[in-house]
Amino acid sequence: MKGQVNCVKLSFTAVSLTLIMALLLGVSGSSLAVPETGDWGPWEWYYRNDTLDNFDQLGESPMLTDKVEAGELPPVEDRLPQDVLVLEGLEGIGQYGGMWRTGYVSAAQWTQPVSGIFGPPALARSAPDGQIIPNLAKSWELSEDAMEYTLYLREGVKWSDGEPFTADDFIFWYEAEFGNEYIMPSPPARWAPGGEPMQMEKIDDYTVHFTFAAPHPIFPNFIKRHGHYINQPKHFMSQFHPDFADSDELDALLDEYGLDQWWQLYDLKSEQIYWRSTNQQPDQPVLQPYVVVERTDDLVFFERNPYYYKVDAEGNQLPYIDELRAEAVSDSELKELKAIAGDWDYHDGQASSLPMYIENEEAGDFKTYVWQDSQMAVDSPHPNMTHQDPVLREIFQDARFRQALSLAIDRDEINELVYFNQAEPRQGTVIPPSPLFKQEYKEAYADYDVDRANAKLDDMGLERGPDGIRLRPDGEPLRFVLDCRATFIDRMATSELLVDYWQELGLDVRLEGIGAEYQYEMIAANEHDVTMWGSRMVGEQMERMIHPFIPSGGGGNPRTGPLWGQWYESGGTEGEEPPEWFGYLYDLWDVVQTTTDDEERYDALAQIVEAQAENIWFIGTVGLSPVPMVFNADLRNIPEELLFTFERDYAVLGNVDTFYYDR
Repeated sequence: MKGQVNCVKLSFTAVSLTLIMALLLGVSGSSLAVPETGDWGPWEWYYRNDTLDNFDQLGESPMLTDKVEAGELPPVEDRLPQDVLVLEGLEGIGQYGGMWRTGYVSAAQWTQPVSGIFGPPALARSAPDGQIIPNLAKSWELSEDAMEYTLYLREGVKWSDGEPFTADDFIFWYEAEFGNEYIMPSPPARWAPGGEPMQMEKIDDYTVHFTFAAPHPIFPNFIKRHGHYINQPKHFMSQFHPDFADSDELDALLDEYGLDQWWQLYDLKSEQIYWRSTNQQPDQPVLQPYVVVERTDDLVFFERNPYYYKVDAEGNQLPYIDELRAEAVSDSELKELKAIAGDWDYHDGQASSLPMYIENEEAGDFKTYVWQDSQMAVDSPHPNMTHQDPVLREIFQDARFRQALSLAIDRDEINELVYFNQAEPRQGTVIPPSPLFKQEYKEAYADYDVDRANAKLDDMGLERGPDGIRLRPDGEPLRFVLDCRATFIDRMATSELLVDYWQELGLDVRLEGIGAEYQYEMIAANEHDVTMWGSRMVGEQMERMIHPFIPSGGGGNPRTGPLWGQWYESGGTEGEEPPEWFGYLYDLWDVVQTTTDDEERYDALAQIVEAQAENIWFIGTVGLSPVPMVFNADLRNIPEELLFTFERDYAVLGNVDTFYYDR
């Protein structure tokens, strides 16, 4: 059935398309160009490295001035680093004050208070044109043979409690966590090129040197996406580690928290600091623009970080907004209702709710911006090819089955009913202007052809029983669960349509809406049948290439084959070695990570993308979807158009630190 909706016409300019970049080929060569001190980045309003000496005067929020005058804080010139990062708002200099109100449904949502809005405490980040640019790191160098990497930190950056952020925080992580039998017994492949763990050493307080056993030319990509995981506040975390803490004091802390092992407490505190956790506690030092000052079961209150290292073009310490309040709500429907009622100042919305946002703008005193997601497959089912049930495993590993699932999908209907014809029906493959993009990849098994889908299942010998349900080779009904994150309204709507399509093929499919935490746990434990996910691909994030084209990593990443991913990430000590017909993809990925020859890297990537088009490891539905962004009408410095994506840290790409209330 087809429905009619009031569509909002989206027009993404040539500049917007440029933002998507040449996918998968974002970084090549032996080094990355970093602008010299004082030089502007790719957009004049965007960023620059600078030093405090170049500013005639400095500014700060009045709420911090009050604390300075009360003797609670040192003056602003003593809180800012010598090497500051300068951000300029799109509309210019802002004004201080106000509380940013937002909300979240679950602690494992990607877009959470602080993390989804302001991003992680990243060493490097993306510019709108896809360049990897400085953040906490001032600059970096990669040797010509790509086996050595030097990271230069900003001199004088401090944690939110005023303690220095230095190379010691990296060395502490390296000694306390890297290779530790309880915390990280098998370092991830990204930190162990060639199968050998990287070496890290301190050159001076603000210089860290990395050495690899094999060339690692895309290491800067990992630094951007995962760099905040390779340092810890030594002055805080050392109290939870037996190699650094007093044993009696550590035992007392274990008793206080009711835990048996030191690593349980260490993991708890570590996870609370990492940027995705909404369980951050008031006593924990961070490098983000806001710190937790109070939390209840329903609300988390943040105040500005007085030691934040960014300023605007006139030397005013960022961010402009003083406070943040994050409200926990029971479900996604309530989240939507609060957004349109104007209860929140920021809400990354659902495409299916776009007409509702537009209709309620005046009453809710907000404005709706339509940004664009980079997802090549915004709603993407992933069959588990390492399923615990050997019969389902054999079925899911058969390319004909995955192709049949894909052919049975009416992508035009999904686009119309869920995305108001503003997304692009497509298979799960790279998006233009990637040089790896081919029209035939986009169209591979993406036409709506139920007869052809049934023929493939018939060819597999999956005959229908008396009730019309197809039977497995062991005579049991072919039954499986499609699980989906219940908080994603659009994805759940797509999933409901998929269940209908697949039931028409004689498959006994059931949809299960689940929580994010459970979905991660289930995938990591290899307990899912077919899981719904989004599949993004942005140029400078070449390490994301392996997800979902090749299963790898822990948690929710290896969704098409958790056991194969565990095998690869552990160097063969865990999981299950993939069959030769799939395992060659890991060999290609090793080439991508280690070669310094751009042509060789391109060829390996091209083979991986081609394999997806032939085999449909994961199934695309629609991509390049609109993302409605609901902002308080008084907020300024907000870009009209932006690429909103996990790989670019969501709203961070818009210099969100410079947003301010014009009141």
